[in-house]
Amino acid sequence: MSITTECCNEDTLREYWNGRISDERMERIEAHLADCASCNDLLSKIESHAQAGDLVESLRVMASMPANSN
Repeated sequence: MSITTECCNEDTLREYWNGRISDERMERIEAHLADCASCNDLLSKIESHAQAGDLVESLRVMASMPANSN
C-alpha cells in the first residue's frame, strides 16, 4: 500500500474523527497524520469543535429538565 502525502481536507478528517471511513482509508490517513503538522492542527480543531458541541448539547438537556425542588 502506498502512503499518501496529499493533505486531507476537512470533510475527510471529519469522517475520520467520526469513524465513518474504511479501515484501509483510516490507515492511509493515520500514516499521513504521523508526518503532517497541518493536518494534525486541523484534526485538533475538529476535535475541539466536536467536544464543544457535545458540551452545548449536554447543557441544553440539563436546562430542559425540571428543577429539583428538594
